[in-house]
Amino acid sequence: MFKSLKYLMVGVMGLSTMGFVACDDLDDDYIHYPSDAWTGNRAYIKYQHLGQSTYEFEMMHIEDEGVSGDTDVKVPFSVGLVKALDKDAVVAFDVTSVGLPEGVVTVGENNTVVIPAKQTLVPVELKVNTDWSFVKPEAMDFTINVRLKECKAGNSDIALAESFAIKVGIRKHKMVSYVDYIPNEKPAEPVITGSNKWTPTCTPAEDLSNPWYYCYQISNGKTNDYFFLESPFLAFSIDMGNTHEITGLKYLCGFGAPYAPREMKVFTSMDGAHWIPVTGDDTRASITSGNEMYLKFSKAIITRYIMVQAWGENVLCSEMYFYGK
Repeated sequence: MFKSLKYLMVGVMGLSTMGFVACDDLDDDYIHYPSDAWTGNRAYIKYQHLGQSTYEFEMMHIEDEGVSGDTDVKVPFSVGLVKALDKDAVVAFDVTSVGLPEGVVTVGENNTVVIPAKQTLVPVELKVNTDWSFVKPEAMDFTINVRLKECKAGNSDIALAESFAIKVGIRKHKMVSYVDYIPNEKPAEPVITGSNKWTPTCTPAEDLSNPWYYCYQISNGKTNDYFFLESPFLAFSIDMGNTHEITGLKYLCGFGAPYAPREMKVFTSMDGAHWIPVTGDDTRASITSGNEMYLKFSKAIITRYIMVQAWGENVLCSEMYFYGK
């Protein structure tokens, strides 16, 4: 039984107080605040990248192999002072989490960071330190919240010009290693739209060695073009950009049986690197060659990436369609 952590989304939101903001469209060391604001010192949070407030992590949990994918969860940012001080300033963070084991979320060193004397900005990281072995098969949601708590320089309190909230959401789905499938039967669900925004790559090498070619023809929504490498084998993988529930597929070959596959294998992945053999480790699904070939799954498969391997005489693909939502 396979289990999947569908996604880990980290949203980073700046919550302003007293009208102070970090202006990301200006120089890195320039902090903008209203002309009528205070003139004293403040501690603040600065984003790591221009306008980037959300982060997504994709992980796959295989029962006998553990978790793979984006398991190294980190959120970088910086903390600083409007004015440099003659002494070190210690910034403390308020870190809370729901659903995660105690102590796995850390910010800086023991949820504090030191801004050395004469300096105004230092880098910080939020880390989730776990091997995810605690994850259960059931659907689970986790949250993390991080804010500036206080800033002290010796016995003096430094005001907080900006609170910084980091929100972490984890949603996971069950996944099986393979499903029953019905060749030559059209799925009842609608075709998933937006294929012209997907990223497909193809190879004629049965050992899946390089080169992989960008083959936009198989997912551009047009039936009058095709991808053809004059090979009895064609494999292609498609990054759909987001996670979908797939109930089957249609392989369109606009040139008839001589250029259509006779056998297929289907694989799915959450990260594009670790693949699950949906049709079985050594099983090829036999299909009737023609212009339109269908493969229906007995249950929905949750995935972001899908790989199809096809065998025939000279395998050509005009367009791939996936059913579900």
